[in-house]
Amino acid sequence: MPEQRIMRVCIPTETDQGLHAKLAGHFGTAPFFTIVDLSGGVVLVRPNPACHARPGQCHHLGLLQSEQVDAVVSSGVDRNAFEALQQAGIKVLLPAGEAVAEVLGALRHGHETPMRTASCGGRHHEAGAPGHCHQHQHQHQHHDGEPPR
Repeated sequence: MPEQRIMRVCIPTETDQGLHAKLAGHFGTAPFFTIVDLSGGVVLVRPNPACHARPGQCHHLGLLQSEQVDAVVSSGVDRNAFEALQQAGIKVLLPAGEAVAEVLGALRHGHETPMRTASCGGRHHEAGAPGHCHQHQHQHQHHDGEPPR
């Protein structure tokens, strides 16, 4: 059976600047989700309603499913989110670039690097291993100007 082609991708971002937005370091606490339809080029930006939640407590699966997302591109996805995305059939890919346009260019050229284990910005955790990525350090301003809590 051929592998399903990615049509809609969610890229966690620091800003709502669409193709020019910089990638956020962590999926669950990103201020925005930039969602791109690769076949039609449509770019949607959704604020992350759980932006201030602690890693491991954010639940975005409903949003991603309602937007018919096939893949998430992020360097930081904790174990719970990684497992939930995998179970829902949503691929988790590592980014090839620092801005949305760079990531999309790589995807359009067939450059997909699957994330094999949960990772919090470079620290990998086996999907079944104990521990979460709760020590994640926020290095960005949230969309309301408040520092993370």
